[in-house]
Amino acid sequence: MQYDFLSDLIINDIRVATTSFTETGACASRRNRSNWAILLKFEGQTIYQIPSGEEFISNIDNIVVLPKGCSYKWKCTKAGHFIVIEFDADKSYDNIIVFKDVNGEKFLKAMQEVEHCYLAKSPTYKLKELRSLYGLFADLLEQEQKNYIPHSKEQRLSPAVEYITKNYDKNITNAQLAKLTGLSEVYFRKLFKEIYKTSPINFVHELRVKKAKAMLKTDYSRITDIALALGYCDIYDFSRDFKKHTGFSPKEYAKTSRK
Repeated sequence: MQYDFLSDLIINDIRVATTSFTETGACASRRNRSNWAILLKFEGQTIYQIPSGEEFISNIDNIVVLPKGCSYKWKCTKAGHFIVIEFDADKSYDNIIVFKDVNGEKFLKAMQEVEHCYLAKSPTYKLKELRSLYGLFADLLEQEQKNYIPHSKEQRLSPAVEYITKNYDKNITNAQLAKLTGLSEVYFRKLFKEIYKTSPINFVHELRVKKAKAMLKTDYSRITDIALALGYCDIYDFSRDFKKHTGFSPKEYAKTSRK
């Protein structure tokens, strides 16, 4: 899913953050963008079209993300102002991404905060603008996730997910998690698989591996210490689980990730 693609995007630098204006009828084309951009047209409307012919609307209700590597043409169908943030990131993507039916006023303020940091050029402005941009994407992805998952079902599972994220280093069972949600164990497992596309216990292991990958990129912990910190009884269980999910042993992953 395109939104999953954005969830681990690494932003290297913000190239420009500015507010501008387009007249009705203005148009242009872009081939193989060299940078990423996120754009909110808070007045008027612009239509983007990719080579396949698919069109995307940009207005106060629809935030457009223009990835590095994509090609398109655009035409302003109703004059108005827009705010755009162009940035460099570690990936490219060949299609436009649109967050639909957003709270335009809320996200306009978030983008204006990035623009303010960019223009202020204070000693810490780069950190502040990156923090604001990451926060903007986090809010957009969170909203999209809520739109995608049936809200009532997500709420039923939230006590279990919260418990997992806080206690992933402990022994966790389906029975424990089901009790937290007030559901039978059988229905809990079925509902969890429906929403998160994996079993509750595998979700725990995936979270442990994610934490382990971050820890292995540093020089501060031995593999044995990491295994114990994540709740594994010994290094062998940890190594087997890590390789199952990543294809690498912890030692191999640490060696390649620190280069």
